Amino acid sequence: MSRVERKRGKKVRYRGRGRGGGEDKHKGKGIRDRTGADNRRVDKSSIRKSSNRKRSGRKGMDDSRLREEGKSYKDERFDAASKNRRGRIKRGDYTSKKDEGSIVKGKGMSTTSKSSANTKGISIESQREKKDKVKKLLIELGKRIYNDLDSGVFPEVHIPSRSVTNIVYDKRLRQYILGDAKIVRSAKNIRHLRSFTQLIWLAFFVDKLVNEGKTSTLRDVYYSAQAFNIDFEDQAESDHIITDLEALLSLAREDFNIYPEERSSIFGDLTIEYTVPGYEGRRLNLSDHPDGYLIGPSLSSAEFIDTSAEMVLAVEKGGIFTRFVEENVHRRFKAIIVDTAGQAPRSTRYLLMRLNRELNLPVYILTDGDVYGEHIAMVIKSGSANAAHLRELTVPDAKWIGVWASDIQRYKLPTDPMTEQDVKRCHELRQDPRYQSDIWRSELELFLKMKRKSELEAFAKYGLTKITDDYLPEKLEMAKSL
Repeated sequence: MSRVERKRGKKVRYRGRGRGGGEDKHKGKGIRDRTGADNRRVDKSSIRKSSNRKRSGRKGMDDSRLREEGKSYKDERFDAASKNRRGRIKRGDYTSKKDEGSIVKGKGMSTTSKSSANTKGISIESQREKKDKVKKLLIELGKRIYNDLDSGVFPEVHIPSRSVTNIVYDKRLRQYILGDAKIVRSAKNIRHLRSFTQLIWLAFFVDKLVNEGKTSTLRDVYYSAQAFNIDFEDQAESDHIITDLEALLSLAREDFNIYPEERSSIFGDLTIEYTVPGYEGRRLNLSDHPDGYLIGPSLSSAEFIDTSAEMVLAVEKGGIFTRFVEENVHRRFKAIIVDTAGQAPRSTRYLLMRLNRELNLPVYILTDGDVYGEHIAMVIKSGSANAAHLRELTVPDAKWIGVWASDIQRYKLPTDPMTEQDVKRCHELRQDPRYQSDIWRSELELFLKMKRKSELEAFAKYGLTKITDDYLPEKLEMAKSL
């Protein structure tokens, strides 16, 4: 995360597809409800003010004052970029200086140019800080194992249990978290020896990836193990060990430079700057390619430089994503459009979280009109039980704007009958604490009553632009009251 301040005329940079909820393996059963402590910290000392003028961004400021004080409360990093709506700034246009480990927070972003300041008051670690944290934790783990062996003690690790009984819903954090239960994996127990060895090898492999600046897919990890005579029965076993290391270190596999094959896409007026080795400092605008850009490791870790967007539209279907690009939704609604490609991959959920917290952009979610679409929206909003050991993958204030079961009736959309699996999934989600109130509960009940479902493409019955001309504006207006 980063932003740029101007001080005495000098610019200084501070660095601060699947469907159906496949990740939610507990399927809503046996989940207990518990309010946990909010572990998010507000570091007021990290809120920096310009030495030339005080930033101002209070809600309700009238237009004249916005025009008058715009440069005083928007991030001054964008002074050069504001001359060009798409923010194309050639390298060398300004001199920058990086301040390692600095976390910056602030409020009051301009409506025409938003910075990457953390407007939610929640510290988001920079990519460098995360990599340093990974290295430190791996070194500590290695030292602990080495010291145990050197002392003639069988080494062991204590991993937070991911069993259903240890997964609880935290009302305050508005997501699933792990309880206090842990499992012990010891080299002394012959039944643990295989998985213990696999875990330690994986830590070694991750250390190599991070230190060499390399990335790996889940599939790569499975095959790479064979070069070290580490035996995995299949990729599922390999993936399970990766999740064990995540839980042990309380970090996501993406922090280990390990990514899944699945990708989704993003399009809109957002200028980014790459941070990956070999591409540091290179910039591009995400509206430069008509098909959008894949959300991969380099994009999800990039710094946000400039945007005129005022919202994020996350859509489940690639076809609707393409339609929105064709209909210039990014300009008409000042939106960044994200194709989640069904159930959003972790990298996409992480990017949505960053857009929301760093740029203060509200996130609206459009899915098919069925129970799985509703769950896709909920996973973006509050995460999944399968990732209860992770934090930075949720957008608690995201709003699901459709397609609702009531929309199917209101717009008389073409429908298909719900399958037995659809009905079963509805009953499972009724037991999930996240679906007990508001629109989530009422629409779930209506799906069960109707036993019909529809798709986003069903609006084509009224013409190809019905969804962008009428439905989307109506739902965005309705979202103000949600």
